[in-house]
Amino acid sequence: MSVAQACRDLDVAESVPFRSAGIKDLVALAGVAGNLQAAPDLLQKERPKKLMSVAPPPSEIFQRAVKEGERRLDQSFVELLSTGFIAGFTIIFGLVALGIVLGLFGEASGGLGKLAGALAFGTGLVFLVVGRAELFSENFFDPVATIVERRKSGMILSLVRLWSITFLLNLVGGGLLAWILSVDGVLPPGAREALSRIAEE
Repeated sequence: MSVAQACRDLDVAESVPFRSAGIKDLVALAGVAGNLQAAPDLLQKERPKKLMSVAPPPSEIFQRAVKEGERRLDQSFVELLSTGFIAGFTIIFGLVALGIVLGLFGEASGGLGKLAGALAFGTGLVFLVVGRAELFSENFFDPVATIVERRKSGMILSLVRLWSITFLLNLVGGGLLAWILSVDGVLPPGAREALSRIAEE
């Protein structure tokens, strides 16, 4: 039995690339020692593992959510005010960016203008995520997961506090920026009409 035959028997040559010359050396040493029967076993042990996407198990995902939820529930009043206000601000910023781009492209651009506008809207979401701003509709799972895991009745008040302050400040931040941008001459030509079309759709 040759080394090549041992490799073919295991489909190593065709389906699994050698990790290094070390596998070949093991096969050769087994053959030289007169123990070719051991070659397939050595190849089986040294066969490289197939590359797979390493997704965390559900329990780990849940624990990450619990940790993030704990951070969000433990925010001070000032932190909630600032992060809630900024979240409303950034969402309106994204909408305005969408309107400006659509206004620049015009109605005749069709799908291309909508694609560019959607990418512009994404800047607001990037600011939201990177800045860790607190958007009311962002992710309800994390703080609820913390309450389920910790099983403390007092945390329900923290959850109500988080949601109520966040909701209110999202409206205040977004409303303030929308009011500022509604002044004549602030937005470039075509942007206001584009935003009106989006609101009607």
